[in-house]
Amino acid sequence: MRSKIFQSMIILILITLSLVSDARTQFYQNSYALVIGINEYPSPNWSRLNYARKDAQGVAAFLTSRGFEVTQLYDTQATRTRIISEMHKIAKKVEENDRILVFFAGHGHTERFGEQDAGYIVPYDGTYDSATFISMEEIRSQSTRMGTAKHQLFIMDACYGGLLGTRAGALDPSIPHYLQAITQRDARQIITAGGKNQQVLDRGPGGHSVFTGHILKAIKDGMADINGDGYITFAELSSYVVPAASNSYQTPAPGT
Repeated sequence: MRSKIFQSMIILILITLSLVSDARTQFYQNSYALVIGINEYPSPNWSRLNYARKDAQGVAAFLTSRGFEVTQLYDTQATRTRIISEMHKIAKKVEENDRILVFFAGHGHTERFGEQDAGYIVPYDGTYDSATFISMEEIRSQSTRMGTAKHQLFIMDACYGGLLGTRAGALDPSIPHYLQAITQRDARQIITAGGKNQQVLDRGPGGHSVFTGHILKAIKDGMADINGDGYITFAELSSYVVPAASNSYQTPAPGT
């Protein structure tokens, strides 16, 4: 099982994931992805994971096939400094018609400060001191730096989901030019593998975690294309993954 994670806010805004082959030319100028997977942690505080690296590799392969420029960090490469540095590099080159996807598979951590919970992802060199982790506040800061991009999507297979904390009204999919309308909106979204005080299952069918396995089915096999238009919006992704990957251990949480 992967480490405890927090509940994120319920999604009320749509973002098109549009991972069909021609989406890049239709809606986006450039597509960037940072994909991180950590199986082995040198600190004895963090158990070895079985599928985190394979989860990340599966996501990276699919994104590459869809025209994303993908940066991949695995195990020893995924240090705190390197992860932040790679997000900063993306922030420096991203433009207003670009999209960004960040995927993390590894351990997460929760700390209580008075009445507030703080969430972290644990990099390769994380110990048990939260100063060695990457906080959601730091990710929020990096997301702000990448704010020039039209769309940002964070997929976290073990982490706190309270990334941005803003909400907006959704569009009705039946309205004319729906896809064009939602791709013109600036949006930042997140979906996490589980809620507060839950343990995320590392082992699942097909050599992936339960959560990432269903993410890949959603986007690779088109299972989340609920209306059959060849595009996958964030609302569709969430509608498919949340019930499919939910069990007595975890409930995936979409948010903004």
